[in-house]
Amino acid sequence: MAMDPTAVALTLVEPIYGAATDPSLWPDVLDMLARAIGSATTAFVAHTLAEGTSGRVSVGINIDPSLQRQYENYYHGVNIYFAKFPGTLSPGRLALSHEYLDDREVLESEYYNDFLKHLGGFYLLGVVIAQDADVVSTFASLRSRQSKPFSVESIELVRLILPHLQRAVRLQSTMRFIHDGCEAFNLLSFGVLIVQGDGRILHMNRYAREAFEERDGLSNLADGIATYDHKERKELKAFIRQASLAGGGSGLVVGGSVAIHRPSGKRPYILSVMPAYAPRLKFGGRKATALVFLVDPEREQQMDEGFLMGLYGLTRSQARLAVALAAGDDLNEYCETASIRRTTARTHLRLLFEKLGVKRQAELVALLKRIQVPLRDER
Repeated sequence: MAMDPTAVALTLVEPIYGAATDPSLWPDVLDMLARAIGSATTAFVAHTLAEGTSGRVSVGINIDPSLQRQYENYYHGVNIYFAKFPGTLSPGRLALSHEYLDDREVLESEYYNDFLKHLGGFYLLGVVIAQDADVVSTFASLRSRQSKPFSVESIELVRLILPHLQRAVRLQSTMRFIHDGCEAFNLLSFGVLIVQGDGRILHMNRYAREAFEERDGLSNLADGIATYDHKERKELKAFIRQASLAGGGSGLVVGGSVAIHRPSGKRPYILSVMPAYAPRLKFGGRKATALVFLVDPEREQQMDEGFLMGLYGLTRSQARLAVALAAGDDLNEYCETASIRRTTARTHLRLLFEKLGVKRQAELVALLKRIQVPLRDER
């Protein structure tokens, strides 16, 4: 009996957002997905395109740790699946290896003979999850040659859950401090509203509260978020309702974004909605079912040094360097601006790598940008 992609997708959506809240759950999610599509190995892999290529497996199942190290140390550089990935490496792009690589080409490759066959893999289903600066985050799933290429149903299942994977991966950097009473929550350079399915607000951070206090197109009413334009309010409520259903495993629509126009004529607020993992977000006994992110284009987005210090245990000097790199400065420019030696800056950079769990500057910048703007529609 053929798999029903929609039915299986509905069982995966809630665990996906659960993993955004608790990253230790990602292996369970990947295992569930691998079983559904008949995959031998499944992983999230980040490839850095600048400063020479690099590849890092962030989460994987059925991968021996020694093979993972071999991939990161060498075999990412001879990965013909990634090197010949068709089209652009744009978010949402899905590719099947049997459609762009001949079997003989794979069988004759160093990558297959010295590495891939030890994983039991041959056919690839690969998806670009996100691209931040020069870092491309991918989802890769492998099947053996004997198992044949991925089925139509398996491909459809991955397409259905892809938007949820994209949002959950992007949200993960921010979820650790989205809870009541966390000072880092109030230092975010964007607004976060934690809401119920009917749109009523349970909690919001300082940035969002300041936007509502301006009374310029947004109001917090007893029955939920009110906007200056009735049609925009209706659209926002629909996104919240859809996201709430998805977070509870009863729907597949991820939510969406809406521009909220302002009576003052200033540029519209941008509100983006996504599902929340209800069991982990409770306020006064009430469960949250959706998150609304708010950006005011009239306010310059700046990363707060104190926020990074509290979140990652950075010193003031390390946080200052991180903010500069996130703003686009290179190391030489920062040394000149901060009047410090390059050797000192390199020491700060090495410690940043250690504390933020990255290996290259491009990965560091990508992580900082995800924290600064945690949610955007991938195209």
